[in-house]
Amino acid sequence: MSRFVPVTVLLEMRASGVQRPLEIIGEDGTCYDVTASLYVGHRAARSSGSGECWLCRVDSRIIPIYHSTFSGQWWIDG
Repeated sequence: MSRFVPVTVLLEMRASGVQRPLEIIGEDGTCYDVTASLYVGHRAARSSGSGECWLCRVDSRIIPIYHSTFSGQWWIDG
């Protein structure tokens, strides 16, 4: 089982309601630029729970990030 890793996400929010992750900031403060992202809807995370999921390309790797609409928390599986 993966571990829950809270992150901070910088979003582009458009007037149409579309959200696009631009940066992921890790636990240690490291910033990762998101070069591409795809919203895939509500998904279960490997670490715990479920949330709205985006597949993000960071340094040629695809990383799923999750957002809980109830708590406002962003996380990745570690």
